[in-house]
Amino acid sequence: MEKAFNKSEAIQKTVEVYKNNDIFSMRAVVYFYDCSDKSIVNHLNGKIKSAPDYFVSYQKFSPIEENVLAQYIIRAYNLGFLLTIQHLNDYANEFL
Repeated sequence: MEKAFNKSEAIQKTVEVYKNNDIFSMRAVVYFYDCSDKSIVNHLNGKIKSAPDYFVSYQKFSPIEENVLAQYIIRAYNLGFLLTIQHLNDYANEFL
């Protein structure tokens, strides 16, 4: 996931530099930030979303709810409870 965020960040920087500077050609900006020119064109045309925007649309929990769930998991682990994926999934669904 870190790789997707790094790539997304590079694409956003490339698009920003390309939009704000008339001096640089797209080819020069793409070469400097090591991005695909097709990715930049698709981003400029609105065909793709950046990774953070894409993943946020799939989140079921707010950041506060995620924090509460994480605290529950850590507390249960520290108390020695066996945490299975099914147990965590059930608790998360109850929380919703």
